[in-house]
Amino acid sequence: MPEDNFSLEELIKLFCWKLYLEPESIDLKKKWSSFIDSPNYLEIVTKVCDYLADMSKRTFALRLDLLSKSKVTQEEEEIEKLWTDVLKLCSKETSTFDHELKTQVPVWQGIVNNELKKHVVQTIKQALIEYNQSQKKSQSHQQQVNKNIDSVQKVNSPIKPWSPETHKQVVNSQIDVSVKEEVNPSIGIWKYLPIPDNEPDKYDEYISKSGTSPEGLNLIAARVRGKMHKHNGTNCDDWFEFAVSGKWTIIAVADGAGSKKLSRIGAKISCEAAVKYLSESLANHQIKEGITHSELSTGEDINEIKNILHQAMQTAYQAVEDKAKDSQDSLRYFRLLDNREAEIKDFSATLLLAVHTTIKVEENNYNLILTCQVGDGMLAAISQAGTLKLLGKPDSGDYAGQTDFLTSKNKLETSNLTQKTFHFLGNLKCLMVMTDGVADDYFPNDPGMLELYGDLVLNQIINIDKPENSEINQQLLTTNLGSINSVREVKSYFQTPVERIIDPYLANEPDKILISSVADYAKELNRAVFEVVASPALLAAGIMDEPMCEQCQNMSPAEKLKIWLDSYYRKGSFDDRTLVVIY
Repeated sequence: MPEDNFSLEELIKLFCWKLYLEPESIDLKKKWSSFIDSPNYLEIVTKVCDYLADMSKRTFALRLDLLSKSKVTQEEEEIEKLWTDVLKLCSKETSTFDHELKTQVPVWQGIVNNELKKHVVQTIKQALIEYNQSQKKSQSHQQQVNKNIDSVQKVNSPIKPWSPETHKQVVNSQIDVSVKEEVNPSIGIWKYLPIPDNEPDKYDEYISKSGTSPEGLNLIAARVRGKMHKHNGTNCDDWFEFAVSGKWTIIAVADGAGSKKLSRIGAKISCEAAVKYLSESLANHQIKEGITHSELSTGEDINEIKNILHQAMQTAYQAVEDKAKDSQDSLRYFRLLDNREAEIKDFSATLLLAVHTTIKVEENNYNLILTCQVGDGMLAAISQAGTLKLLGKPDSGDYAGQTDFLTSKNKLETSNLTQKTFHFLGNLKCLMVMTDGVADDYFPNDPGMLELYGDLVLNQIINIDKPENSEINQQLLTTNLGSINSVREVKSYFQTPVERIIDPYLANEPDKILISSVADYAKELNRAVFEVVASPALLAAGIMDEPMCEQCQNMSPAEKLKIWLDSYYRKGSFDDRTLVVIY
């Protein structure tokens, strides 16, 4: 716990008492006096203040129209309502004030005792947990550094503080794994509620799928329900589709607007319609052999594919519009929409499209990718050399945190779609297409997409060819770690046990996962993430023998992708996550 004299629960209660969220108590008052005399008081309170300030910032951002309601939690909406109602009432005349005060106080008390207190408790708990983690890791890391200093002789070389000769003397690095398991940052106070049974078009909570491109590349995809949807018992708003047609691989990914009750249906329909149109249009379409680089930039072949992509967007819009019209007579939709007919905006969703093939440019074979998007999310390609090219430009709405959707028909104008159309030509290592639930976790996307790829490799979702051990050790000699064995000794610094938020009655579903982080691994190597990703030897050295979970040993890459998407932790991340990968 952050302080030896107080448990985590006691500290949370102390902070809540100080914030008038606990009843007046002489005992708590005495404990607070004791707490402020403790040596780490200033650090702990500063950390909690920072977290509470972030919480308040989002509340004010919502009130000042900087955030879309699709981007905030139910608790944040209620807190913003509390602020608004109190001040609105205080601005009224005395006669009106007294009457409305009697009716409003019970409402305010309900918000304070439920949404506000719950949100504050969660925020304080996350702050204390992060402080505890940083303290434990810092102490453990310093102990290891001291041991290394004692056991390793100083050398004149400016690199490799661990040499193969002295490495044998290094005491095994230890981190208190039990502390990580106790902390479980992904859980917090989040609970699990199943998908509602009484809503139309019910979809599975998880979806994973695999395939093979015409060239033999691996194709995997998964989508999972976000923490907020699990907590509130609501549906996942994401969808994806992919298909192989002729010599082309076709991908569509969509994210329904969280504030629209039928948006998940719009996401599904737009993906299905776009992939169907692209499959039919590209089935017999081939880029001519030996095309030149200049023809590739301006030639009719490429322009035709771009036009097909743009028409796929139009086709997706038309499919959503048709669904909206057909749904106007649906009693189930009518009830879901609080007794009104469905409109096209109720089906609002983003849409990202990508098509891939291999072509011969002059005398060389290359991977060709063309992409187009409306809304947020990201498309990214990584070359065999480890270089990154972003193939998307997310739309933004009128305010920060907002985005545009396929149903914003002005976004389907040719001039706008042309600006949102990108291409990649080269030797492809990996193509990734994702919703903002993943893209925002790896922001800024340049170089964040390299980190995403590295995480997929270290967690054994994407398999890479492993170099010889001699080559791996040779590469490690230029880092802070001198050999494969030394990497294994510090693995607890870049592997974290995470407890999943899952249906407790779901059989054969792993409830705890061991997540590897390429960013933390790179820190131990004293290398940048892009350097690690560009080096197959360094990347392979970070792949440990144990999988994410015992059940993962027999899982397909697509199933492991689903488990990983549902498990990895990022502060402030609670959205649905969808990712499609060609590698």
